[in-house]
Amino acid sequence: MTEREGRIPAISGIGKAVGRDAVSNVMVDELLGKKTGFVDRVMGMTGTGIKQRFWVPIENYVAQQTASDLGTEALVGAIEMAGIDKNELRKIVVATSSPDYLGVATAAMIQHKLGLQNDIQAYDLAAGCTGWLHAVYDAYAILQSRLGKGGPQAVIGVEVLSPILSKNKLNTYLIFGDAAGATIVDLVEPDRGAPTNMAFVPGVDGSLADKLNVPAGGSRYPASQYTIDNDMHSMDMDGNIIKDNAIKRMVEVTKKALEESGVPMEEVALFIPHQANLSIIQATADSLKFPMERVMVTIDKYGNTSSASIPTALREAWDADRIKRNDIMVVATFGAGLEYIAAVLPMVGLPKKK
Repeated sequence: MTEREGRIPAISGIGKAVGRDAVSNVMVDELLGKKTGFVDRVMGMTGTGIKQRFWVPIENYVAQQTASDLGTEALVGAIEMAGIDKNELRKIVVATSSPDYLGVATAAMIQHKLGLQNDIQAYDLAAGCTGWLHAVYDAYAILQSRLGKGGPQAVIGVEVLSPILSKNKLNTYLIFGDAAGATIVDLVEPDRGAPTNMAFVPGVDGSLADKLNVPAGGSRYPASQYTIDNDMHSMDMDGNIIKDNAIKRMVEVTKKALEESGVPMEEVALFIPHQANLSIIQATADSLKFPMERVMVTIDKYGNTSSASIPTALREAWDADRIKRNDIMVVATFGAGLEYIAAVLPMVGLPKKK
């Protein structure tokens, strides 16, 4: 029997971190110069469901926490849960749209901050809100590949979006938060009788790429006085188009993932959809016939944290005893690109709770 026979890829550790400042809706009212209750009313009318979000502090135009800071903190928690030594890591993949510096991998900075060895892979993946799940998909695949180096791999979703939000664009300013979710992915030997069926179903529609983005700062609109004067370095979103496509596409790929895995809906312990909008979550769950008591909701506490949304929700589920070893989890996410992906994941790698 080879080393890989009888072993399957699974998540074995989860960690999370958030921006230092908890920002309530009332605090956002004050930042906007609005009467108390304005943001709550907007949240009610749009069905967004956010009560607070976490933002990093900014002093003298410099963020006091960065993507690599939050990613490092989250990864330490994931390593601790997985019960491994940090130097066992063979790879770090960071899904982010908000790196510390353009052109520099956040993963490389996390490698340095943790004092890890140099003979590992470390790179970033940019796929908006879907990035973490795409990176998990790749980690699962490479762990089973003859070209893979094996060993635990760190998959991190992290976003520090508050610095690129504009008060002139309330459809983004009110909803996004800063957070990181880290997971350790490794080959594990499942317990006898544990579920092992899994599936990943991705999708993309690049024709709608301009419906959710930061217009300037890339190669199309390099930074200039014009882009600054026109507020082009902050996030834009066509909320109606994004909402309609999010529900449609998450339902589509989730159904396919369940079909491909052969897992009946009633065997799914927890569904974690992307945390962008409570009404999107509810409509997606309704279409899939997932009862809300088996759906994880964290948007009220954290807002939309993009690529960090699902891994932070997964850690919340673990802490709240809503997910445990050998449960079957279904995740679905949707975001800029437009990208979407769903997965059926048997949680056979999580530690047993005492």
